[in-house]
Amino acid sequence: MLRIVNNPDEGIVIDPTGKKNGRGAYVGRNPSCWDGVRRSNKLDQALKTAIPQEVKDALFAEFEQVYKRLPERAVPSE
Repeated sequence: MLRIVNNPDEGIVIDPTGKKNGRGAYVGRNPSCWDGVRRSNKLDQALKTAIPQEVKDALFAEFEQVYKRLPERAVPSE
Protein backbone atom coordinates (compact mmCIF):
# COMPACT_ATOMS: atom_id res chain seq x y z
CA MET A 1 0.00 0.00 0.00
CA LEU A 2 1.13 3.53 -0.74
CA ARG A 3 -0.04 6.46 1.34
CA ILE A 4 -1.46 9.60 -0.22
CA VAL A 5 -1.45 12.58 2.11
CA ASN A 6 -3.01 16.02 2.04
CA ASN A 7 -0.19 17.93 3.68
CA PRO A 8 -0.65 21.64 4.50
CA ASP A 9 2.85 22.46 3.19
CA GLU A 10 2.99 20.30 0.06
CA GLY A 11 -0.63 19.67 -0.90
CA ILE A 12 -1.72 16.22 -2.05
CA VAL A 13 1.31 13.98 -2.55
CA ILE A 14 2.44 10.36 -2.37
CA ASP A 15 4.03 9.72 1.04
CA PRO A 16 6.49 6.84 0.58
CA THR A 17 7.56 7.07 4.24
CA GLY A 18 4.00 6.95 5.61
CA LYS A 19 5.03 9.54 8.21
CA LYS A 20 4.12 12.93 6.77
CA ASN A 21 1.65 15.08 8.67
CA GLY A 22 -1.82 15.52 7.27
CA ARG A 23 -4.90 13.50 6.41
CA GLY A 24 -3.91 10.34 4.62
CA ALA A 25 -5.41 7.54 2.57
CA TYR A 26 -3.92 4.25 1.41
CA VAL A 27 -4.02 2.96 -2.15
CA GLY A 28 -2.85 -0.48 -3.26
CA ARG A 29 0.27 -0.75 -5.37
CA ASN A 30 -1.60 -2.54 -8.14
CA PRO A 31 -2.09 -0.31 -11.21
CA SER A 32 -5.80 -1.22 -11.33
CA CYS A 33 -6.21 0.34 -7.87
CA TRP A 34 -4.71 3.56 -9.20
CA ASP A 35 -6.96 3.51 -12.25
CA GLY A 36 -9.92 3.41 -9.87
CA VAL A 37 -8.54 6.35 -7.87
CA ARG A 38 -8.03 8.34 -11.03
CA ARG A 39 -11.60 7.80 -12.26
CA SER A 40 -13.57 8.03 -9.02
CA ASN A 41 -14.03 10.40 -6.10
CA LYS A 42 -13.01 7.87 -3.42
CA LEU A 43 -9.73 9.65 -2.77
CA ASP A 44 -11.60 12.96 -2.47
CA GLN A 45 -13.84 11.36 0.15
CA ALA A 46 -10.94 9.81 2.08
CA LEU A 47 -8.98 13.07 2.16
CA LYS A 48 -12.16 15.12 2.72
CA THR A 49 -11.36 17.57 -0.06
CA ALA A 50 -12.15 18.10 -3.73
CA ILE A 51 -9.18 16.99 -5.80
CA PRO A 52 -8.87 18.45 -9.31
CA GLN A 53 -8.40 15.92 -12.10
CA GLU A 54 -5.02 17.51 -12.89
CA VAL A 55 -3.78 16.64 -9.39
CA LYS A 56 -5.05 13.07 -9.74
CA ASP A 57 -3.25 12.81 -13.09
CA ALA A 58 -0.03 14.10 -11.50
CA LEU A 59 -0.36 11.56 -8.67
CA PHE A 60 -0.87 8.80 -11.23
CA ALA A 61 2.24 9.88 -13.15
CA GLU A 62 4.22 9.88 -9.90
CA PHE A 63 2.82 6.44 -9.02
CA GLU A 64 4.01 5.10 -12.39
CA GLN A 65 7.54 6.22 -11.51
CA VAL A 66 7.32 4.63 -8.03
CA TYR A 67 5.86 1.42 -9.51
CA LYS A 68 8.78 1.07 -11.92
CA ARG A 69 11.24 1.21 -8.99
CA LEU A 70 9.47 -1.45 -6.90
CA PRO A 71 11.31 -4.74 -6.54
CA GLU A 72 9.71 -7.52 -8.59
CA ARG A 73 8.59 -9.41 -5.48
CA ALA A 74 6.81 -6.32 -4.12
CA VAL A 75 4.59 -5.96 -7.19
CA PRO A 76 1.32 -7.86 -6.72
CA SER A 77 0.17 -10.09 -9.53
CA GLU A 78 -3.23 -9.59 -11.10
